[in-house]
Amino acid sequence: MANFFRYILLFLMLGYNVIAQDITYEGYFRSDSVKAGMPLEYVLNIKYPKDYDVLLPDTTHNFGDFILTGRNFYPTVSDSIYSYDSVVYQLTSFSIENIQTLSVPIKYYAESDSGLINTENDTLYFVEYIPVVSDTLNVKENTALQPLKELVNYPIITLIAFLAVIIIITLIIVLAKPIKTALRRWVLKRKYNKLKNKFLKTEFSDKHEASKKLAIWKSMLEVSTELPVPAFTTDEIIKFSETSKVENELRSIDRYIYSNKKQDSNLNNDFLTLAELSDQILEQKLQRLGNERRR
Repeated sequence: MANFFRYILLFLMLGYNVIAQDITYEGYFRSDSVKAGMPLEYVLNIKYPKDYDVLLPDTTHNFGDFILTGRNFYPTVSDSIYSYDSVVYQLTSFSIENIQTLSVPIKYYAESDSGLINTENDTLYFVEYIPVVSDTLNVKENTALQPLKELVNYPIITLIAFLAVIIIITLIIVLAKPIKTALRRWVLKRKYNKLKNKFLKTEFSDKHEASKKLAIWKSMLEVSTELPVPAFTTDEIIKFSETSKVENELRSIDRYIYSNKKQDSNLNNDFLTLAELSDQILEQKLQRLGNERRR
């Protein structure tokens, strides 16, 4: 019984070899080298009995390290015994293996049998674009560095400028009145001191000089009270509560200026009393302005 199965297996093997011998093929690359990503072509020519059906690899076949990008089938040519098929496969490879091979399957179908034949491996040699650089390469150390241009952060600058404007406007609103008051105090004191210095330097050796000194004092009082004092008469001046205290001094000066009365020793004291009064009125004015600034 065992011998019977051996005879059957031997018969099938011999039958397969006979059929396979009727099929001849050649599969080869059109070049012997490959570069990564570069196109290449693989040619497959096959001769087989006319009554056979042959199936060659299509787009569903896995070409291993190679990627199928296209193929060209040529029409089948037949004579009285054989048929001839030819196909060119467009391939590409991204493998960096030094040696790359390809073998493709050929399926055939006969009336009494079918089978599969694999073509012999065809070999390609990988070619590098850039040669391998040695680790011992000398590096140039004195290369001049190119300074990088600093980038301007415009959003940050815009934000800072906006905040600065807001702060300035806020300070103006908050400090506008105090600054205005301080400036007004400074102007009053400066104007008053200028008149007072002139008042103290003016001598009254005669009635004309005494009248001139009195006019300067009225200008000082105008600064302190912000009233048109130079246009007032003595009677109009002493009507105000602040100036009523110096009525006697004003009367004494008027008698000297407008009468035949000679200058006496008290006249100088009268002018000093007038200056002290205007100083007091100015100080009160400055205090009121200071109180307004604190509100």
